[in-house]
Amino acid sequence: MLKYTLVAAFVVVAMPAFAAEDLVVECDENTMMRLDKIIEGTADAAKKEVAMKEIDMAKESMKNNKFDQCIVHMRSAYDSTK
Repeated sequence: MLKYTLVAAFVVVAMPAFAAEDLVVECDENTMMRLDKIIEGTADAAKKEVAMKEIDMAKESMKNNKFDQCIVHMRSAYDSTK
């Protein structure tokens, strides 16, 4: 029982917090558009620049069917806006 509790606690801590924007990270056009809007609304120019570079890398990964890399870049882009 303790083993399952520890695993559940790890999963909760390890997952990024996207609840504020209800952003489900999937490597698809819909999520890309939602993330683009979040990036556009970022006031901090330095954070916005980093996020834009990450989303560009995510789009390139999606074109090359590298969906794991795409998701990593999308999460980085989202985290850069905070």
